[in-house]
Amino acid sequence: MPDINKRVMKLIDILSVSRQDFAARIEIAVTVLSHISSGRNKPGLEMVQRILKEYPKVSADWLLLGTGKPYREEKQQVATKELEEKLYALGLIIKDQQQNTERKLKELSDLLKKA
Repeated sequence: MPDINKRVMKLIDILSVSRQDFAARIEIAVTVLSHISSGRNKPGLEMVQRILKEYPKVSADWLLLGTGKPYREEKQQVATKELEEKLYALGLIIKDQQQNTERKLKELSDLLKKA
């Protein structure tokens, strides 16, 4: 069984939840988890993202690479939250700029049609 599979199963033990509850919380079928447990399949990126979203204290480094501890330290959580907020703000700025650009392109297109 690949190491990431072992870490997913270890995480379930650490969280003290049943496989059914874990699967339900990250919105996967229990059979997917069974295949991971048996080593038949590896967890995909989407599953890893769901785990990290549902359990924000879990360390991505530990889950993906096996480095560090299963839980992030508090300062990492604060830094991650700040980065998420900045990323969200940046996304809003980009969306606004894209809308402005599209509006200006439409105005130019309309002017060219009139010419």
